[in-house]
Amino acid sequence: MKEELSFNDQLRINELKQRIKIGFLAEPIYRQARKLARLLYNQGYLGDVIDKDLLTGLYNRNFYEEWIDKVASQAKRSEVDLVLVSIDVDGLKKMNDSLGHAAGDRMIKNLAKIIVGSIRWSDMVIRMGGDEFLIVFWNGKMEGIKEKMEKIVEKAGKQEIAFSYGLAVAKKGKAVKKRQMEADAEMYLMKKELGRGRE
Repeated sequence: MKEELSFNDQLRINELKQRIKIGFLAEPIYRQARKLARLLYNQGYLGDVIDKDLLTGLYNRNFYEEWIDKVASQAKRSEVDLVLVSIDVDGLKKMNDSLGHAAGDRMIKNLAKIIVGSIRWSDMVIRMGGDEFLIVFWNGKMEGIKEKMEKIVEKAGKQEIAFSYGLAVAKKGKAVKKRQMEADAEMYLMKKELGRGRE
């Protein structure tokens, strides 16, 4: 009996289908890769590889799903707010289609470097998958974060990288996953208002 795949697994399979010519092999390849990763992890060989995105070196969605509840609990104990920033790169699909995936990968890597170079050691940036990132600012103030994001937009623009983003505050770490959905909604609203679509 096949193991049931989650929504996140399906997203990864769809992304793999876009990257390989023989799309029908995407699911069996993914299932085997996951089995191998689990085996290596259980044997102590993978370490943080399973928690990190191999392209950018950022922590990935797997890490985030385990980490976010812990950091939210810490924020509650410390009585500090978390500011969540959801990011979606604009035009990545067009770039992949016209210039190839290597060009799209360079764009993702460059944006990751810009973001990491613009935040504090106490903040965290995660590559959620594909063209999506999430920044979690520890003890962030909304106005200051908005200013920081505009500077990141400016730096990225100099490298011809455009992205949409949305912000939400989890007061004292409360309802952090709901706030993440609010940040996603804000990001999609910005994308719609700027006429960028889901590209």
